[in-house]
Amino acid sequence: MRRFFASFLSSLLMCQTVFAGKLSKNTIEDEVIVTADKLNVRTGAGEGFPSVGYAGFGDTLRVVGMLDDWYIVLLPDSSVGVVSYKFVKVSKLRKIPAKTAQGADDSEDAGEITDADKLFDMINRTRAENNLTPFAQDDVLSKAAEIKARDMVTEDYFGHNSPVYGTPFAMLKKMDIEYKSASENIAKNISVENAYLEIMDSISKRGNLYNAKFDKIGIGVHDSADWGKTIVLLFIESR
Repeated sequence: MRRFFASFLSSLLMCQTVFAGKLSKNTIEDEVIVTADKLNVRTGAGEGFPSVGYAGFGDTLRVVGMLDDWYIVLLPDSSVGVVSYKFVKVSKLRKIPAKTAQGADDSEDAGEITDADKLFDMINRTRAENNLTPFAQDDVLSKAAEIKARDMVTEDYFGHNSPVYGTPFAMLKKMDIEYKSASENIAKNISVENAYLEIMDSISKRGNLYNAKFDKIGIGVHDSADWGKTIVLLFIESR
C-alpha cells in the first residue's frame, strides 16, 4: 500500500495538513516545492546515495513516483533524481482515474493503482516532459508483456529470449500483434519505482521511452521471491 509522508499547504483552508497515511486512491502528488535552502537531489532513496545535483528554496519539481519517504523527481534538464519528503511540500495534486472493466472511473471505490499503472504514468510523464506524444496502453500488448514477465520468473531466467516463446518478435507474431517496429525493455528490482530509475539510467533502455516512432506500450509486472519485481515493457510502432 502506498504511503505518502508529506506536508500539503491548503490554500483554501489556510492551514497545513500532514498526511501520515494514504491519500485518496485517485490522487497523486504532481509537483513539490523545495523548502530547504539547498536540497540534495540523490541517485537513490537514502542519504548515503551520491548527489546528482541540487535544488534551491522555492524551486518546483515534477514528481514521477515515490520510494518510501522519497520523491522521484524530474529535473529541469530532464534527468531523474530522488529527494526527501522532509524538505519539500506538495504544491499540486493530480487526479488519476482508476481503470475498471467498464472503463475509467473517478470514484473512491474504483480500486487500487497497480504497479503497471504506476509505471505507465511515470513513463508518460517522461514523454510529456520531452514534448513526445504519450503512449497508448494496448491491452493485447500488455498481456504479452505480462506473459513474458511471468515466464522469466517461472522459468528462472532473465533475458530477451524466452525458452518457451522465443524472441520478443516471435512472441508478438504468435499473438498476432502487428507492428512496423518493436522493442523490449526488461528490468528486475525491489520496486517498480527503482526499476524506472534503472531504466532511465540506461541509454539503450531510456531510448525506447524517447523514441517518437513508438506509439503503443504493453507493461507486465510479476512478483518474484528472489528479487521483488520482474518487469517487461513492450513498445511498438503501429502499422
